[in-house]
Amino acid sequence: MISPDAIRDFAARNPGVLGTPMLWSFFFVDRIAARLLSIRSATEALGYRWVRIFEATNADEEPILFAHIEISATHTGRSLAAACEVLGRLARDSGIEDLDGFDVGALDNSPLQATWLPSDGRS
Repeated sequence: MISPDAIRDFAARNPGVLGTPMLWSFFFVDRIAARLLSIRSATEALGYRWVRIFEATNADEEPILFAHIEISATHTGRSLAAACEVLGRLARDSGIEDLDGFDVGALDNSPLQATWLPSDGRS
């Protein structure tokens, strides 16, 4: 779950990202692809584009799956917190392990601007 404190910290470390039209990517994590796929229509109904599911390893070298979604948006701290709350609730209600993190980049596909991921070793 992405906490309001994490969003405040993100905003403080990345001035200029909030209040600017950007491409926001969010990542759900689970070990079962079907659970991740179960939220596809719900996220699309919220305006997100489904990018892909990919496999990575966690700190214990165990395979784990990530669902990557994205949306073009101009976020404030409040709207980003609200988006994280909605997506986190969707994950919980669907039995998905977690809304794991997000990153943000320019709409023109220039290099990544900023990222927030948990500090628990997953990435």
